[in-house]
Amino acid sequence: MNIIEKAKQYAQGKAIDALTAAIEQAYTDGYNDGINHLEKEKLEAAKAGVTFKNLDLPSGIAWSDGYVKDVIGFTKMMSYPDASKLDIPNIEDFKELVSNCPIQFLNETRFHGLKFILKNGEEIKLHYERHQGQSDVGINNVIFWLKGEEDGNERNFACIYGPNKWVVAKTYMGYQLPVMLVKKER
Repeated sequence: MNIIEKAKQYAQGKAIDALTAAIEQAYTDGYNDGINHLEKEKLEAAKAGVTFKNLDLPSGIAWSDGYVKDVIGFTKMMSYPDASKLDIPNIEDFKELVSNCPIQFLNETRFHGLKFILKNGEEIKLHYERHQGQSDVGINNVIFWLKGEEDGNERNFACIYGPNKWVVAKTYMGYQLPVMLVKKER
């Protein structure tokens, strides 16, 4: 075999390897783009239909008028990793809400929960939800995830069990809890 034949053989192997690597990378990039697109669509769908109420809070933060709902109108339960991709309140947002908006029990024919009374007379109603992993939380409590930067597998959630009775607690981040959203108005 002369040098020209050796060069052709060498080049042919390299070209096939380069082409194979390019196709593998294109496939991987396309797959990842598809997954990212699907994830964005899921997040947008979770926010669909959510309306916000301006509470005249010092921070200028508006709160969703209820829990995030699924496509048929029931409370959408989410794990913390999924909820944290949305604009969920942090501990300071929650403390500002409970210290600026009076809370009342609400016991109607088809609704049992709490309501926040806003300065402008509007209300945010949240019904009681059961905590998936803790039998003593959620029987007559309003609960939802709070954003935080913790280590380990536990994350913060709000638990409101009556007027002026609330706590920020931690639970396993894989449990499915309700989600409230916030957005900066100013």
